[in-house]
Amino acid sequence: MIEIEQTKQTLFEHGYEFKQIIGNGGFSSVYLCHSTKYNQDFAVKQARKEKITKYEFNMLVSLDHPNIIKIYDVFEDECSQYLVMEYCPNGTILQKGKLTYEQFIFYSKQILNALEYCHSNKIAHRDIKPENILIDNYNNAKLADFGMAKIFDENSKSDEKCGTIKYFPPEMFLFEKICPFKADIWSLGITFYCM
Repeated sequence: MIEIEQTKQTLFEHGYEFKQIIGNGGFSSVYLCHSTKYNQDFAVKQARKEKITKYEFNMLVSLDHPNIIKIYDVFEDECSQYLVMEYCPNGTILQKGKLTYEQFIFYSKQILNALEYCHSNKIAHRDIKPENILIDNYNNAKLADFGMAKIFDENSKSDEKCGTIKYFPPEMFLFEKICPFKADIWSLGITFYCM
């Protein structure tokens, strides 16, 4: 586990006051932090350097869409890289539970727009799931967690097995090469079913 006192010190040195842990993943933790400079809360994702990919930072910097999480700052210490992102205080689509028809239509349009924007920029997300769709303080959906995202040509196939297993398309279980954009659509369908 990443040493929390060192983390708090690194955050403080960069102008962020640690408030609480708001998420944990296999290779990273996400903290709610307050910027003393901007007097605003941010979500700061900390990932061990040996476990991070260059993709997440590159993807978030290159994407500018109202339904994709925004990145504002990046810094590092000896062991970790920190991504400072917008904070979405209303949780995830998963935490919302079963939605009404009107809620489903509202959120699904936003998610579709975000994914279409990614795909039009040749970016496959590769981990679409309810936990990776956040709800901001204006009740809008934000596609997040681009840690597995990657740029592909339109007709590319991939044999990489990445994402979350219950959202995998059947071809992935057969160890076939798949179109990563179509795999995103499959995962989106499972996400819509959960919603």
